[in-house]
Amino acid sequence: MRIGSTLAAGTLVAISAVSLIACGSADDSAFGDESSTNGTNPADQGAFDTTGTNGSATGLDPVSAVGNKCAGTSAGLNGLPLHLVLVLDKSGSMKDRIGGSADSKWEQAKAALKEFFASPQSAGITVDLVPFPFGGDTCSAAGYSTATSSGELPGGAGTLSGAIDKLSPSGGTPTNPALTGAITYAKGLQKSLAGQANVSIILATDGEPKDCVSNSISDVASTVAGVKDSLKTYVIGLGDNLTNLNSIAQSAGTNGGKAFLVDGTSTAVTADLISALGAIRAAALTCSYGIPAAPEGKTLDFNQVNVVYGTKDNQSVLVKHSADCKDPSGWRYDDEAAPKQILLCDSVCGTVKGETVKTIDVVLGCATNGSVPGVN
Repeated sequence: MRIGSTLAAGTLVAISAVSLIACGSADDSAFGDESSTNGTNPADQGAFDTTGTNGSATGLDPVSAVGNKCAGTSAGLNGLPLHLVLVLDKSGSMKDRIGGSADSKWEQAKAALKEFFASPQSAGITVDLVPFPFGGDTCSAAGYSTATSSGELPGGAGTLSGAIDKLSPSGGTPTNPALTGAITYAKGLQKSLAGQANVSIILATDGEPKDCVSNSISDVASTVAGVKDSLKTYVIGLGDNLTNLNSIAQSAGTNGGKAFLVDGTSTAVTADLISALGAIRAAALTCSYGIPAAPEGKTLDFNQVNVVYGTKDNQSVLVKHSADCKDPSGWRYDDEAAPKQILLCDSVCGTVKGETVKTIDVVLGCATNGSVPGVN
């Protein structure tokens, strides 16, 4: 058996507490504007970094991290739910067998997907299915810019499984048109679900694109590279001659630049596919946080935000803002001009999903909108 990547470095740890702490007066009853920098560029954020280090802060409490002007207003702020767009290869070659099994690649892929859909660990994930080739003009990206089936798990598992059961392998492999259309669809989801869900794409294919113009591996790699900073694409390969799929994953910037490959030497294809899907689920979760509405009469001050995570040995670490994630141990806004999400960069994302981190706090400040009784 060979799987061309590490599927899971450790157990995914659920984030036990994420708090929003709004900056206010000492008596916790009103919000003043004396510390407000509201309206300035979020890229200049840092007003809350009172330690001057933006690094390790032993025993740091999120309230003390931002000084004594923080009030006790707090609300739960959980990692965003996951919305997956599954771009699924149903080309004729999926009828072939690998791994010495009596079942075809298609049958093994179906079994793995059905188990993934029904898994308790997938609860809360929404999956949209985009099979290819599909429809009349299979080389038209527009034909893949909508999902043929959708369901929130686990309740939607039956709907999704039934939709896959109705498909059968046939035709060529229009990978780039399918992925281009799916990206258009995913971008629409990102816009409509801004601040409510984390949208990612899974491309599951058995190898080389076939038919259609501008449909080579390099074309597919270029397509995912164009959106890698705003939309994650994970690649699963099932079959033989799969190493070229790594270039797609490398261009997508996911899983360390490697596709999840299940090849003909595997003796447990379905199990390996389930592991790959689980690893993608873990990779896509916990690194995006929605920004809630400010309390009535106030606006959030995006220049007064800190991210703090706590470890199992009761240490607290401040994560510094990095607008473009050039510092992989930092965090950024999804849109620096109009933030709706806080996104952890790759390195710290991996850290908070490790076994040593038990909490993460997102600390935000508020600026007063208009007058507040009792505050000058």
